[in-house]
Amino acid sequence: MTAPHNVWRLGAELGEGPAWVGRDRSLWFTDIKGRKIYRFDPASGDKRSWDAPEPVGFALPAEGGGFIAGLRSGLHHFSPVDASFSLLAGIE
Repeated sequence: MTAPHNVWRLGAELGEGPAWVGRDRSLWFTDIKGRKIYRFDPASGDKRSWDAPEPVGFALPAEGGGFIAGLRSGLHHFSPVDASFSLLAGIE
């Protein structure tokens, strides 16, 4: 067994919402204040990030592909393929 170690020194302002996504065997998480969504693949070591248009608290896999992302303005569909966000339901 290996000891825990830092795999990504990204300096998140407020890291949140970690979720293991089985369909791509990766860890997804957000930086609320930094307005970022991150993906880490432990098998390959691949690290990706996407800018969000506003603070983002979570990104969870959507049944039809992509993710449901909780942004300040509401629930959005997030596509990592083209980095797009589409409002699904606003918050008053």
